[in-house]
Amino acid sequence: MPTFLDKAWFAKRSEGAIEQQKWFIHVGSGGSVRDIKTPVHLRRRRAHEFMLRNNRESIAHNLRWIQVLGMSGDQVTAKAVQSTRLGRHLDPDEFWSTVVLFLSSNPMIDPALVGPVIDYVHHMRYARRRIVREGGGVDEAPAPQPSFTMKGRSATKLLRQVEAWHSHLARVQDVVFQSWQTCGLRPYELDDESVAGWPSSGTFCVKPENEGARAQMSCRRRDGHRCVVAPSRCGRLARSCSGRCRPEHGRGAERATQAAR
Repeated sequence: MPTFLDKAWFAKRSEGAIEQQKWFIHVGSGGSVRDIKTPVHLRRRRAHEFMLRNNRESIAHNLRWIQVLGMSGDQVTAKAVQSTRLGRHLDPDEFWSTVVLFLSSNPMIDPALVGPVIDYVHHMRYARRRIVREGGGVDEAPAPQPSFTMKGRSATKLLRQVEAWHSHLARVQDVVFQSWQTCGLRPYELDDESVAGWPSSGTFCVKPENEGARAQMSCRRRDGHRCVVAPSRCGRLARSCSGRCRPEHGRGAERATQAAR
């Protein structure tokens, strides 16, 4: 019995954990590993490796190792994949198997870049975006490329795309919009050009729309820049945000919006 299957009994109760407990019972009762329906399809070579695994790492961690080696990948690539989100979660494997196959077939990819590649692929195919509307509020948008596929991709071009994406993240204007519990302030609106820490050329506005369970706050500049104000700074908004959202001469006014939803 592979020792890592013990993890099935210590995981948080879920459909996935219950399914993994069935794997444990099946293998412990003498059943063939190849008969269990794991997200990672276990052919003969993988099934043999499965039974030899003797560690206390997670089931996902071990299945990814087996998957990479079963696709003729090397141990360096397998360790790199294990250190990513794929080593922590058994996401829908029909697509992710193509990603693992791509990485296994391109051992020249620096192991340090395997994580960024998987992050990029996940972002393009699955990561929904939250877009701040002018004047407050948030809209959700689908992932940039929901039909993203590995078919026909070259390693060189993909790495260039990953590098460009990371460069974009470093200078992106639209930050991830955060939400948090309300700080207890009643709805109010303030427009004041003399708020402490703000130049007289700017206008500061805080406008909760209603008292809901969640509050959201962002700062927007008319030149397109945004920042997010930490909830702990709610009472010191002008001072805490002035360093990042101070109006630039000739650029126009700042606007901060707090909307309770």
